[in-house]
Amino acid sequence: MWASLINLGGSFGILVALLWVTTASMRLIRALQMAKVAEEELNSAAEKLSEEIEKASDNRERVIKEIEKLEIARDRGKEALAKMEADLSPEAMAKRERHYVMADRRAPNEPEWLVTISCPSAVTRHWHPYHIQSWLKPRSYLCWAPNAEAARRMADSRFPPNGGFLIGTIAPPPAPITPQIKS
Repeated sequence: MWASLINLGGSFGILVALLWVTTASMRLIRALQMAKVAEEELNSAAEKLSEEIEKASDNRERVIKEIEKLEIARDRGKEALAKMEADLSPEAMAKRERHYVMADRRAPNEPEWLVTISCPSAVTRHWHPYHIQSWLKPRSYLCWAPNAEAARRMADSRFPPNGGFLIGTIAPPPAPITPQIKS
């Protein structure tokens, strides 16, 4: 009887061992399947990351090019600003030829005339010092008139000789000062 119990125990032990091996192999197969799924997910994630890195690299190159363009535009702007500041400096403004406008109305076919007007009596007047200083040299006025005589009459009416003004030369400018009106 002990022998049959030992046989039964041995058989039962073999059965338990078989069950354990089967369960372990099923767990191993499931673990391998999960590892394969995880590997596929990792590969997919790696591909997505690789694509995103490539896109980021492309975007980086585009941003670098855009920054280079903006830096070039900034440098050009700085150069233009420096030139404008130099042109607007008091020294440059003093050297610049200044034309005042006598009358702003003109007909489309009227030519431009430069009329030189001075006011020698400005220093004896009770004007602001800046105004007196601006009349120390003759001023050049721009007007539009059909001829030189009409330009002189316009200058006489605005700056009368009995007011201390002297009308100098009346001549067309060497080059057009204002754009031509198209009729």
